[in-house]
Amino acid sequence: TQNVVTVSAAIQLALTNQRKTIDAVNATNEAIESMVLSNSQALKQNTEETTKLLENPAISMDKLRESFQNVFAAIEASEKSSERIIESSKKFVIELDTFNDEMKQKLIQR
Repeated sequence: TQNVVTVSAAIQLALTNQRKTIDAVNATNEAIESMVLSNSQALKQNTEETTKLLENPAISMDKLRESFQNVFAAIEASEKSSERIIESSKKFVIELDTFNDEMKQKLIQR
């Protein structure tokens, strides 16, 4: 009977260890499956997003057109301003000449 108890205890211990090993292997397999599935989903999503990103130009044509329109408007405003500045300067020079002539006349009359 003592042998039966010893053998039974050894069998029970072996079965318990075997169950722990089976559970550990199953848990490892599930973890690996979960990681593989998660990685594949992330790869799929990243590939789709990268493809969408690369299919579209970096700068939209509308924004590019608007930018060039702004630049040309600035150039035009600068040119018009330059024209007004030149006209204003011409008038100022004429007025200075007139003023200078008046001063000469006053000085001569003295």
